[in-house]
Amino acid sequence: INFPAANPAVADITSTRIINPGIHNGIKLTGNQTLTLRGTGVYVFSLVNNKNSNTFVLDFQNSPNGRISIYVHGDMTLGKLKLNTINGGDASRIYTEVHGTGVGTSKYTFEISNGSSGSKSKWLGTVYAPYAAINVGSGTGGTDYTGALWSGTQVNVNSGVTVNYYPLE
Repeated sequence: INFPAANPAVADITSTRIINPGIHNGIKLTGNQTLTLRGTGVYVFSLVNNKNSNTFVLDFQNSPNGRISIYVHGDMTLGKLKLNTINGGDASRIYTEVHGTGVGTSKYTFEISNGSSGSKSKWLGTVYAPYAAINVGSGTGGTDYTGALWSGTQVNVNSGVTVNYYPLE
């Protein structure tokens, strides 16, 4: 698939919402927000720049086929994040491709911070970052990652992170 363009003409997602496959602008959640991606298909974003703790819900709508593909033009900074799947689907049907080159002086284009010990961060699926590094976990606490990590430069897995390999279908 060609890497689809983002749509800067639409507003950034800054609060709890349900969205369908399509072309969106940025995701900028500030904490205690939930973004639900409803249905299999392609979701395109200009960037993801979350703060604090948020939740993503991937709703497969009981589709026996297809995947949820997330394409991000810039960097994907998730902060502390829970990722849940509902109505079917698992890590083998989730693909994320991030084309950023690292925020500011950071070399990371995909980054998720550790959650607290009682509320770990979580991400699922294959992440491909061809132009910059991937960083999973930072700070105290933990992150559970199920999927595969693929970077053109570096994959950094910090303390408190559990990685379970689960290939893309």
